[in-house]
Amino acid sequence: MRFYTAGTHTVQQSALKSTLEGFNVGIGGDGNPVALLEQAIALTDHALAYSYLGLYYFKIAAYDQAIATFTRAIEQYKEEPFFYASRCLVYRLIDEDEGAGVEAKAAEY
Repeated sequence: MRFYTAGTHTVQQSALKSTLEGFNVGIGGDGNPVALLEQAIALTDHALAYSYLGLYYFKIAAYDQAIATFTRAIEQYKEEPFFYASRCLVYRLIDEDEGAGVEAKAAEY
């Protein structure tokens, strides 16, 4: 099993591969990256896989799934403002102003 280290994070090679393949599939629009990104999350719970999956759901207007993905990410990365800000953006888009306000405040801290 091979690992890569970047800063303080060590990532299993297969998880990194799944994350990057999922990103390419999602951005290119050539398919569905969900299985690849879920595989990467299952292997490592890596923040990058959560962010790509949430953004993919956002891109295809699957807002409930985007919110659920960002919520899962927040459970793992409570101190990461990106996920609160991303969930805030989705809430604003679907006119959930109360949820958006809470997320905006959480993202500030």
